[in-house]
Amino acid sequence: MAAYAALVSLLRIIDDIETHPSPPISLDNQQVQFLTHIVTFLQEFLESYKSPYEYSDEADPLEIRIIDATQLVEDVVESYIIDTIQISAAATDEQISCIHFYQDLQNVIENMDLIKKEVTAMTMEKEEHKRKVASDDAGLRSSSTNKKHLMIGFDDVLLQLLDRLTDGNTNHQIIPIVGMGGIGKTTLAKDPPSVDDDDIIIMENLEVLDGVLNLNVSEDVVKRIPNIKELNMRYSGLSSADGVNYLSRLECLSKLESLELYIKSPDIGKYLQKTNLPPSLKMLILRLQGDFELEHILVKIGSLPLLEKLELYRCG
Repeated sequence: MAAYAALVSLLRIIDDIETHPSPPISLDNQQVQFLTHIVTFLQEFLESYKSPYEYSDEADPLEIRIIDATQLVEDVVESYIIDTIQISAAATDEQISCIHFYQDLQNVIENMDLIKKEVTAMTMEKEEHKRKVASDDAGLRSSSTNKKHLMIGFDDVLLQLLDRLTDGNTNHQIIPIVGMGGIGKTTLAKDPPSVDDDDIIIMENLEVLDGVLNLNVSEDVVKRIPNIKELNMRYSGLSSADGVNYLSRLECLSKLESLELYIKSPDIGKYLQKTNLPPSLKMLILRLQGDFELEHILVKIGSLPLLEKLELYRCG
């Protein structure tokens, strides 16, 4: 890279003058330090710089500016050295004003400093763009993740899911699952009057179902949420008169890792004692009525091979 080579050449000239036992000219220390700082900065920038003209026949304007500014500094220094040597060789009393040399050198150094400031601003702009892109990507990933964690009971979520699940097909009907205090419904859909395996709408991306009231975990429901990982259900106000075991297929949720049950119905408590729990469970939280007999359920809990966390509560 020609620009980088020009900067190396300038540093070598400065170093030769500074380390020479009898330098032809004397450089101002502050100017040398300032210039060295600028050159080093531009070198570090060029080491990671990817020119937009890399695969073009055109020259990169930024690199050309760095080359030109560097050569101007060399010209000022070399001209002063030549003039000093010529006057010394002529053995005359004529002297060169070093004030003009320092002023000329300061001007070309400031020109390089302008380039340094522009490069700094350009670098900061690129970093800010990278941060914005990274933030947008994180937002997209978060949005994608949030789509898998739906809180049951919000009407706007319900409308979106209805549209996706039914795909405009009015022959689909919605099985209501009241949740979150009864303020909304979820969206497990099926075709009347019967459901074939090929007709079931599978919610493969649904991983979390929270705040559900009186969900009948039937074979049909299990097929619709095959990848559910977290399930929070509440049972209240039910009786055995309907003859439905709401937990009959609970063990068939083979991906379920976290289960929380809040049971205030004695009949559902009886069903729980007869129900096998999914062996995939890692966390189990049971909130049961005070008169619930724990003996049978504790045996089932003790057989869970992956269980890491267990919480048992007695509720009034």
